[in-house]
Amino acid sequence: MNQDIERVLDDHEFTIEIPNSRGPHCCRLQIFAAAGQRPVIVATQDMPPATGRSLTNAAELFAAAAWRRHLEDSPEPPRWIQHYTSGPAAWMEVTFDLEPRGRLSARGWLGIDLTQLERLVGQPIDPTRGDRYVPPLPDPPTPATFRLLQVDTLPPTEPFRTAGCMPSTRTPFVNASCCTYHAGDARAEPGPNSDSSESRERATHGRAQTNRSAAAALFITR
Repeated sequence: MNQDIERVLDDHEFTIEIPNSRGPHCCRLQIFAAAGQRPVIVATQDMPPATGRSLTNAAELFAAAAWRRHLEDSPEPPRWIQHYTSGPAAWMEVTFDLEPRGRLSARGWLGIDLTQLERLVGQPIDPTRGDRYVPPLPDPPTPATFRLLQVDTLPPTEPFRTAGCMPSTRTPFVNASCCTYHAGDARAEPGPNSDSSESRERATHGRAQTNRSAAAALFITR
């Protein structure tokens, strides 16, 4: 064990901002450091994270933010260990390439044993999310909303796709879907190439249905 390394920071809710990405993006951050040695950071998240991006999907952003905020005097990025509280790949060391302007680019992920890691930092590592971490409350359910509609604006369900219910010369039925176009006779007028007696009969029948159904109804929508 390395006896010189100390845990210099334990932030249970280390949070970063990611443009155009819903957060908060949060993890537990434990930093182990000693004079003249490359710092080691252990970042811990639940899997899946309660909110925001995972350590794997945003490794470069989490590591760069931790380096800038807490280790600005370090000339190179810290050794970055990501840890999930559950799952087969619980402990992984992420290696980075350093790009211009201090940006990091993830090069690869390598599994590491907890025993090896504790030997590296010279002390036991708490693998939990930390007792100061407060999981966010779940989003409240979407409340039901109500609106008043006229029955004669709704497509009837009977009859359904009867023969000749969708002639090519008919006028489209406003506010109806194609599956209930047969009910459009309530608003259809004879087309230029249609049989006038048949069209008039359908239109008259449709208007009669509309008149009998002209009432208000309350519907639940989401």
